[in-house]
Amino acid sequence: MADENDSVVNFMGEQFRRLNARFDTVEQRIDTLEGKMEDRMANIERRLSSQNQIEQSLIGHLASIHSSIDNLRADFVGTERRVKALEAR
Repeated sequence: MADENDSVVNFMGEQFRRLNARFDTVEQRIDTLEGKMEDRMANIERRLSSQNQIEQSLIGHLASIHSSIDNLRADFVGTERRVKALEAR
């Protein structure tokens, strides 16, 4: 009976060791995945930051173009008035 109990205890001990080894493996895989996910999130954040900078730059350029067009219109209106004044003479 004692031998039977010893073999059961040994069997259960071996099963617990195997489970612990599997848990360690799973934990390592989860840690690896967490590291990869953190790297990917950092890459996404860098890309978004870069895109925001590009958008801000484009907005600035568009505002500059808009201002230049407004100045061109004002110059054109002034030139048109001068031409009309010269034609009226």
